[in-house]
Amino acid sequence: MTFFATWALGGFMQAYGPSIAASQLGTLSVFVAAIVFSSFLLPGALGGPLTGRLTPAQAQRWGMTVFTFAVIGIIASMKLSSVTMFIVASAIAGAAQGAVLTGSVRVLMTDVRQQDRAGVLSLIFATSYTGAAIPSLIAGQLSKFISLFELSLFYAGLAIVVWLVTICFAKDPAVTAHRSRAVSE
Repeated sequence: MTFFATWALGGFMQAYGPSIAASQLGTLSVFVAAIVFSSFLLPGALGGPLTGRLTPAQAQRWGMTVFTFAVIGIIASMKLSSVTMFIVASAIAGAAQGAVLTGSVRVLMTDVRQQDRAGVLSLIFATSYTGAAIPSLIAGQLSKFISLFELSLFYAGLAIVVWLVTICFAKDPAVTAHRSRAVSE
């Protein structure tokens, strides 16, 4: 779920970044539109190193918490037509996406044999790209009837739902394995 929700926002930014810059943030500058577009995507590389000392579940929980509040900041910046606030909130959301991705991959790759890793990673990225594609397809159809701001509320709702699920159910692999052994003994 974390892959789906975070990549959905990435798909939204890729599909609508320039339109958001023009219609929601009030700028026709190609340079600003490029910054708006890349402000979410580029900081993702920072999330993993920033959460490297956390357990995978902590990285997921903290990452989804920061991601969700950053998405709310993105929505507020669109409502206020604040380019600076949008770029800052997007950069924070992008870094949080990197944290969530790293924590989630660490959970899923625990105990995966080396020869099975490519298959697991393929499934992770297929899920992630589906998370970008399906909401973008739906948003594209809905954009005929509702505004970009209203569309962005859908992404905030998705982030909130996944955040709540992550807070409640994220588990560290070692804790899960330990509990499984304790129950079976």
